[in-house]
Amino acid sequence: MRTRTVTLCFFYHKEKQMTGRRGFTLIEMMLAIGLLAAIIPTIYMLLSAGMRSAEKIIGISLKRQAETILIARVTRDLRSAASQTVVSSIEIALDEGCGYVYEEGIVKRKTAVKQPLTNPGEINRFICETLPGGKLSVIINQREILVRKK
Repeated sequence: MRTRTVTLCFFYHKEKQMTGRRGFTLIEMMLAIGLLAAIIPTIYMLLSAGMRSAEKIIGISLKRQAETILIARVTRDLRSAASQTVVSSIEIALDEGCGYVYEEGIVKRKTAVKQPLTNPGEINRFICETLPGGKLSVIINQREILVRKK
């Protein structure tokens, strides 16, 4: 009597069935997920750092713009005023009851009502003084205005 030996190879059988199909193996999927898990936080950190620096630059730019506008306005008013008087180191009186005062980090224009010209924190330094030779000095942050007194 003849015996017949049958060898079953499940691996070979499955591989033969998969040759016609296209797809990803479990290892390939795990590798792709691992790479994404490493790349996504890096991209997030780069974008958030970029946003923080952009906000910082915008804040500095807005402060500088407010400073420039205030300097232009104060210079114009000082040059056109008939008289300028330094009342204190933080206050200038111009003619007709107008002037400028620095209170609580805000530069205000003095008229019948004090009108704020800046937001808190935009101007860190506002110093007024009379110099020899009839000049008036106004320092706004790091920039100085020199005007000859009338």
